[in-house]
Amino acid sequence: MLCEELKAAFGAEAIQTGKPTLLVTAAVAAGYSTVETAYDIPRIASALDYIHLMSYDLHGGWDAKIGHHSQYYGHSTDESNKLNTNYALNLWIDGGCPPEKMVFGMPAYGRGFTTVGSANSNSIGQTSGVISHSCIMTHKL
Repeated sequence: MLCEELKAAFGAEAIQTGKPTLLVTAAVAAGYSTVETAYDIPRIASALDYIHLMSYDLHGGWDAKIGHHSQYYGHSTDESNKLNTNYALNLWIDGGCPPEKMVFGMPAYGRGFTTVGSANSNSIGQTSGVISHSCIMTHKL
């Protein structure tokens, strides 16, 4: 409802001032459980000019296994095969969001995991210590 009210107010303001209409955008979740319970996709898509898919942090130190936080396709060790950006993108589009409104958010950072076991068991799907995780960001100003 907030997005609908903003869009209407921005349209009225543009008519009154003669200036271009401001855009209404939102950053939305990529996790399937959140998308399925928190969004009326057709309704929010009609109220937004662009929808920014937060396609990162799908895995992290909170998981019991190591996983890339923003893999495009699901990994064989991901039991649900729903924690990947390809699934999230299609979930939004299949749910009623026009593809031309989607903005794919790609992270420019990585996550580190504390592993359990030998130093040779540090690949995706291996047990994680879930004790700590780190975030490494790089950007150019």
